[in-house]
Amino acid sequence: SDADDGTKHYTIGDNLRHKGFYLDGIDELSRALHLQESALGAKDVAVAKTHYSLGLAFRASKEYKQGMQHLIKAAEIYEAADKSKYEQQIKNCKLNLARIHHSYGVDLQRTGNYDSSIVEHRKAVAIREAVLGRSHLETARSYYVMGCALSDRGDFDEALGDLRRALRIRLMVFGKDHLDTLEVVQVVL
Repeated sequence: SDADDGTKHYTIGDNLRHKGFYLDGIDELSRALHLQESALGAKDVAVAKTHYSLGLAFRASKEYKQGMQHLIKAAEIYEAADKSKYEQQIKNCKLNLARIHHSYGVDLQRTGNYDSSIVEHRKAVAIREAVLGRSHLETARSYYVMGCALSDRGDFDEALGDLRRALRIRLMVFGKDHLDTLEVVQVVL
């Protein structure tokens, strides 16, 4: 049946993704998604799981926009199915969406596209603050890269605020002598 074939393609595609064969994984997962949607409907949780895996594969291959689309779709399906039953899956979708915004922002920053980079970093910060809180290490990473992007753009006062937020969290988590803390101290000074 299409559902069984979809499960087979999902298993192959997800294994390829885990082993770093992202493009082959995307091909298999795309086949799985097509078969699952035709057999189970677009709102089945098996379809959400495939969207999630596709989102991760696209992120790993730096196809950020496709990755975002699949993670958003997965979260929507899980939320519509049973928000309380799939709470962890929804959280994982949102955190991986934040990671995509973070990675995309870093790539844009490296190419000198600071305005777009800062937009992506702000999205990552908003998601991480909402899901993890303002004192989490992943949130600190977002503050740090946002501060660096703002500094690169020449917005030093605003950059300093984000870098100080990152420093406070890293001090709290690691202490004053840890390399991650010292990295922020060097940028702030």
